[in-house]
Amino acid sequence: MKFQRLFPLLAILLLWTATCQAQTGKPYREEYMEWEEFLEAYLYSDVAEAAEQEGEGERGEQARLEYLDRLEDLHRQPLNLNTASRSELLALPFLTVAQVDTLLSYRQRHRRFVTLGELQTIPQITYQQRRYLSLFTFAGDTVRPPQTWQDRWLGGKYEVTARADVPLFRRDGFKSTTASKPNQHYYGPPVAHALRYRYRHRSGAAYGMTLQQDAGEPFGRGNNRPYDYWSVYAQVPLLRQRTILWLGDYDVLWGEGLLMGGMNYGGRASLLGSALRQPHFIRPHTSLTEQGFQRGVAAQTQIGKRWEAQAFASFRRVDAHLDGDTVTSLREAGLHRTKSEILTQRTLSEVLTGARLLCHWRGGAASVGGYGAWYDKTIYPALHDYNRYYLRGKSAGGWSIDAAHDARRWQYRGECAFDASLHAATSHTLRLSPTMRPFSVVVQARYFSPRFVAPYAETLQSASRVQNELGLLLGADYQGWRRAKLSGYVDYSYHERPMYRVSAPSHRLRGWLSAAFPLRSAWEMETRYQYSGKQEDVTGHPGLLQFLHRHSLRLAAHLLQPNFSLHLSADACALFSQTASVRWGRMISVRGMWKPLSTLQLHTFVAGFWTDDYATRIYGYEPQLRHGGAFPSFAYQGARLVLLGNWQLTSRATISLRYSFLRYFNRQEISSGAARIASPMQNDLCLQFEWRWPGRAHR
Repeated sequence: MKFQRLFPLLAILLLWTATCQAQTGKPYREEYMEWEEFLEAYLYSDVAEAAEQEGEGERGEQARLEYLDRLEDLHRQPLNLNTASRSELLALPFLTVAQVDTLLSYRQRHRRFVTLGELQTIPQITYQQRRYLSLFTFAGDTVRPPQTWQDRWLGGKYEVTARADVPLFRRDGFKSTTASKPNQHYYGPPVAHALRYRYRHRSGAAYGMTLQQDAGEPFGRGNNRPYDYWSVYAQVPLLRQRTILWLGDYDVLWGEGLLMGGMNYGGRASLLGSALRQPHFIRPHTSLTEQGFQRGVAAQTQIGKRWEAQAFASFRRVDAHLDGDTVTSLREAGLHRTKSEILTQRTLSEVLTGARLLCHWRGGAASVGGYGAWYDKTIYPALHDYNRYYLRGKSAGGWSIDAAHDARRWQYRGECAFDASLHAATSHTLRLSPTMRPFSVVVQARYFSPRFVAPYAETLQSASRVQNELGLLLGADYQGWRRAKLSGYVDYSYHERPMYRVSAPSHRLRGWLSAAFPLRSAWEMETRYQYSGKQEDVTGHPGLLQFLHRHSLRLAAHLLQPNFSLHLSADACALFSQTASVRWGRMISVRGMWKPLSTLQLHTFVAGFWTDDYATRIYGYEPQLRHGGAFPSFAYQGARLVLLGNWQLTSRATISLRYSFLRYFNRQEISSGAARIASPMQNDLCLQFEWRWPGRAHR
């Protein structure tokens, strides 16, 4: 019997073990900011940079969604500041090692945090970080009850989430006239749906399951039994949490990400506000992203006080285009709607193994390790100058060494990696804090050989791959005077070999400047400026490069009240090139939240946008259902409306409804091919139900 057929039985078993548990109240939360405000403040810079990163594709987008999903899990499962361990606090990406040690020292001296307001007495924690902490922590009881086997696996917190996306429009792929055109016909229903089951215990025990069906994918047919995407995981702490075992689907994150995906996800501004420490994480894969994770078994064990070892083994079948028995390209979108997409489904077998040895000391860590990957078919994409040194053959591998240290006045992290042919990649970041005031300077240098091959790498980079780049970043960050925050950076990169749409050596330059300061009456003002300059081919003249200069400006005002918030934004961008006239993009948007009842929360987003083309598109944040956060782009001329309501039916159950409307003024259709909508309007309705309940230990 195939493993997929066990899903119905597994779902019944998991739900039965959970529904016999009792109810409890939520911990008291002192939230000093909205979740949407945090996302816009913390992640907007990453997404804005993506607008300039040609060829980023699905990988970068999925990496951000994966990171967003982890942040949401941390937000929905807040840490108790009075019982949280050092490793749990270090999971918060905006805290440094020194700040975590300061929090633990304060807790030891004063025995407990009575409220989060006490964070104001810790000068090392900035005003912005105190606001962030209110979304991820609370001041609770100081006693941890004894843990039995039953408490660990049945006494934690359970959660079930069901979601359905109903389109109020019709794409061409769903019309009967396309039935005779397999590559223009969708073989499944237009409604997308997903089901997620999660269990988590404070001891680290966790397990869960995810089932997802995208719109247009056949349900219960072909390779879908019954869902197109399924994921199961378990996290098992052993030997008093000195050893952790992962079964099923998991993610591996090492160092700067030069071998296995890191934590930057392309965001340079994140170097200014995030902690500089090396992530050596193996985590359960909990998001809806269908690519970039491992499936099998992984383990981590502590050896003595300072040493730690990690190892993993994975076997997966991934999507790929085939020409006979040769892979011409890997697919990362995870969509299987038409015949051509279905033919790529799970056509390539991948075996991946790796290990790492880590040494920890007070304020720092270092590690060395490597991985190997093997495929059952030869990977050989069509040869071009820009992809000459992409992954080719039936195997890949590499090893690296990294280190990080967090001192009072400075922080450092870096990694040096080599692939199987000894081609090198290296990245190093140094942050200096010369004064007691929250002021810091950041220097980041990187070099990726044009021939370096690491198919699972994801780090701070200008192109779509960790390859063919020499870069230097200088940045500064200030938080202090009247709670103002100023930050900015300049990043230069040189690409020795051709890239996509660039047939000669080229240069890129990026700049970012952000200022935010509070005003009276709960208002806060913010302005952001971004510059991107790059070279690319003149159309029709390969080898002849032109410079493209893009300037973007955002002005925003935020009104923050306990039960009401209002965010006003005006965005503009100008794109200059040597062979075309200036192109413009503009957008005005309003986002608001109103909480008329303690159990009801309403969100809205209204925007009008005018851009000359897709290259001048503008990004913005829309209210989203949980696990669906996104920064969509707005191009051409139109209007956008989003309405979202969250109603807490009981202390256990929440229902959410989201309606979105898009109207173009200068287009009579949306998209193309099978995804074409023969109308300038698009309407969507999304319904989500969440059910959370505690286990036996919370009676």
